[in-house]
Amino acid sequence: MAVDTYTADDTWVCPSGVTSVDVECWGSGSGGRAGAPLAGGRGGGGGAYSIKLAIAVTPTVGYTVVVGAAGAAGASGADSYFDSAATVMAKGGNAHTGGASASGVGDTKYSGGNGGVSAGKSRGGAGGGSSAGTSANGNTGS
Repeated sequence: MAVDTYTADDTWVCPSGVTSVDVECWGSGSGGRAGAPLAGGRGGGGGAYSIKLAIAVTPTVGYTVVVGAAGAAGASGADSYFDSAATVMAKGGNAHTGGASASGVGDTKYSGGNGGVSAGKSRGGAGGGSSAGTSANGNTGS
């Protein structure tokens, strides 16, 4: 079985003889942010995971592949999807919160981990939440 991996937006052209594909997507992580004076910073949330099995495709037709861009400081990560967000889609992290599996589209979905919160009066950031895996939710950052 051939595997195509994408790290940027592109078009996948269905090869001759192929009539269905399995697609996995990971949403991007969100950016962390510094804390206010005398308050701790927060790590960014990890992206969610979704897989959709046996998507019907047509040979020689091009399908859109969107790889969500990572969020800048304090900004949400973007969703990733194949064909359209209604076919298979994984949510990006939302500021401090991991991408929610319930908002994704797929047969199996997992949520990204939440970003951590730095302790004490440091304005420094905390660890980011991990991306969801293929069989489990992501971990919360430290």
